[in-house]
Amino acid sequence: MKRQILISLLALVSVSGFAGAANPPLFGFSDSLLDSSDVYKQNELIVRFAEPDAAARAATGPWSTKTIRSMMSSSIISGAEVKKVYDNVNPGLSVVKLPQGTSVISALAQFNGSANVVYAEPNYKYKLFLVPNDPNYPEQWALNNTGQTGGTPGADISAEEAWDITTGDPEIIIAIIDSGIDYEHPDLKDNMWVNEAEMNGEPGVDDDGNGYVDDIYGYDFAGASSRQLGDGDSDPNDIWFHGTHVAGIAGAVGDNNIGITGMCWDVKLMALKVIADDFAIQPDIFASDAVEAIHYAIDNGAKIINASWGGSNFSQALYDAIKDAGDAGAIFVAAAGNDFGNNNDINPVYPASYDLNNIISVMSTDHNDDPVPFSNFGPTSVDVAEPGDQILSTTPRTETFPMLVFGVSTNYATLSGTSLSAPYASAACALVWSEFPTLPNTLVKGILLKSVDPLNTDPRCCVSNG
Repeated sequence: MKRQILISLLALVSVSGFAGAANPPLFGFSDSLLDSSDVYKQNELIVRFAEPDAAARAATGPWSTKTIRSMMSSSIISGAEVKKVYDNVNPGLSVVKLPQGTSVISALAQFNGSANVVYAEPNYKYKLFLVPNDPNYPEQWALNNTGQTGGTPGADISAEEAWDITTGDPEIIIAIIDSGIDYEHPDLKDNMWVNEAEMNGEPGVDDDGNGYVDDIYGYDFAGASSRQLGDGDSDPNDIWFHGTHVAGIAGAVGDNNIGITGMCWDVKLMALKVIADDFAIQPDIFASDAVEAIHYAIDNGAKIINASWGGSNFSQALYDAIKDAGDAGAIFVAAAGNDFGNNNDINPVYPASYDLNNIISVMSTDHNDDPVPFSNFGPTSVDVAEPGDQILSTTPRTETFPMLVFGVSTNYATLSGTSLSAPYASAACALVWSEFPTLPNTLVKGILLKSVDPLNTDPRCCVSNG
């Protein structure tokens, strides 16, 4: 049947996408979709098209995949066209541009009713999980708490005990999917992942044949404009500050007489930028950029993926990408969110709340081992707690506009948020893998959850309660 529909389409015969539904349902999408300016990108859908069989493909002639899918899209909604294909992420996955003024809700119903579509969903927006404030604590209590910030001695992650066993392995890659990284920062540059083929190759050429040109330290999937699709570039430099701060917590170079020490002294940090250069004060991360970044991380050997961001909307494309990461043996660490005591069991936050075995969802504690008031929790949906209050880490060397707005100093700053808890868990996984490189990802996660210090909370606030 799908072959017949496709052939008819390619013959420029009009094909209905509704399958006779007079009032098609919204396929499980919530009422929050109506608030489109906050929830998803206007005039766009993420669509996974059904793959045609061999006979149907033979009938397509010289037309490209993008052209064929644009014709399918236009048959569903006149003027809709495919702007970018993501077959390297999942076969059939595409971003469809809708005609100006088209209702996303209506378009969802029409695309999901088509026999040529596996699923369609909005291009959801996600937010960085950060509570920024002025830097004023120069000591890293989270690694070794002696009470230096007025907290409880020993309320830390016992990093020194770990370092007696291992300080990491430079073969392990942590992919930081975030606002980019200041990869020339003196406390980070020696631990940056480097694509040697591109570093030593010819400028402007895809030397390693991975589909990305000059991707030396990673890639910028968001590009210059959040309104422009497909304008990514090879420079994942951080023009905000969030990603650099997250990177320093996980893997600032240790024992180098410079600045701070990362949780994992020896590791490789892959910079995957998903915030466009025309950012707002609260920048958006689009699902389409995130799924491409996840697959880049998988394809280029990342063992751990850190996502210090999220939102309230379930994206099938994002779910599938994280599952693919798990199938490839990777761990996906996600911040639980900063909604001031939200119970994620009741009000899920994604990607932290996806029911996938390779996800580690992380909430925040303070220097007394108490949950921080801003942190979300979840007795069954959040896995573990890590320090997230008044955390000292790296920031860009040159002041960016958001740094000016939030009063964040250059080079190093103290910030708070579950964003900053996640990289502690990412780095802990890297340390375990450094000592036991053959362990499967689910066992590494299990070790982390079984080796916690118990929290004095009743009822329990996360799966491990520690």
